[in-house]
Amino acid sequence: MGPIRPARPLRPFRRRGASGRAASGDPRTGAPAGLRPPDPAADAAPDDPASSAPPPDPASGPASAATPGAGFPPFAYLPPPRLFWYDVLPEACTRTGVLPDAARLRVWDLVLAARHVPHRLDLSGHAARLLVPGRFAPRAADEIAAYERENPPQAEPAPLPVVRGGVQPVLWAMLALVLLHALTLGELRIGGLYLLDWDGLGMADSTAILAGQWWRAVTALTLHADGAHLWSNVCIGAVFFVALARELGAGVGLLAALASGVGGNLLNALFHGPGHLSLGASTAVFGAVGALGALRGLRGEGVGIRKVLVPVAAGLAFLAMLGAGGERTDLGAHLFGFVAGAAIGCGAGLAVNRWGLPPRPVGLFCGALAAGLPVAAWILAFSAPAH
Repeated sequence: MGPIRPARPLRPFRRRGASGRAASGDPRTGAPAGLRPPDPAADAAPDDPASSAPPPDPASGPASAATPGAGFPPFAYLPPPRLFWYDVLPEACTRTGVLPDAARLRVWDLVLAARHVPHRLDLSGHAARLLVPGRFAPRAADEIAAYERENPPQAEPAPLPVVRGGVQPVLWAMLALVLLHALTLGELRIGGLYLLDWDGLGMADSTAILAGQWWRAVTALTLHADGAHLWSNVCIGAVFFVALARELGAGVGLLAALASGVGGNLLNALFHGPGHLSLGASTAVFGAVGALGALRGLRGEGVGIRKVLVPVAAGLAFLAMLGAGGERTDLGAHLFGFVAGAAIGCGAGLAVNRWGLPPRPVGLFCGALAAGLPVAAWILAFSAPAH
């Protein structure tokens, strides 16, 4: 609110004489004719004792010779009207039921400014004050109450608890992949004959998978074509596996990543039909990306389109950036791994929102299952007849 300007000066009144011209006023004092000094007896209140005093006698003394305009200024000013500021904060708190903090008071300040209500926010003292002119107090309280009705405070959803840890189990899993790759490079020979053909026994051969050798969907996740293939999956996969383990727990997170990789290989075999070959842990890596996107989309209460699509779109962008290049890249395995991981992440996210994180025995069981399933799959691969 800007400063209050004083009233405009009164224009002096000039009384016209008998000839029709304006009177010139008193030449000694310069006071305009027609303006008379204020009479205290006339302006006093009715109950003022001074108002009952008799008027002075014109013949009693030298006061009778005083000029009517003597001592009166040539121009008279009206004093600026006084504004009575009223603290509307108690009334606003009573009507809204909100005890505002400093941030909420600044919001109310903006509300009154937007509605052109003159006000002043004072946060300098021990108690905050929201001052408005007295005649604007009802309107200011109405504006604040209307704003709070239209914008009720929404409680922030409780964040999904983040499980700390998960790094050590993931590192052990990555170390197992490295050791298995080193074992596959040192193929055992007796008499010039290869006793173990790791790729032939464990590769995701869609013909064998469709024929009933489902374990190939598991064993293919532990095989890699070369060192570059291995280390790219280990370095990138460790990041997403740790993030997934921190969301669901180490055991449940590793089992979810493994299940998404297995599901992606099975879907890839069904999609391509007989004659398609693939291997590598990248299917499980992109499965972890899809699971993380689904978990972030379902975190907390309420599910909106934007809330779900933003993490999924981020995962698809990552898939397009790292999973769709190269001549020997199996785009189908990456895509189906992402889809399977997103489905598993949706189920896990809904379960966590309803029942909370799994207890420790469940996490230990899932971790043991994630470690034992590849071992069981390789035992089945060794005992299966040659394809």
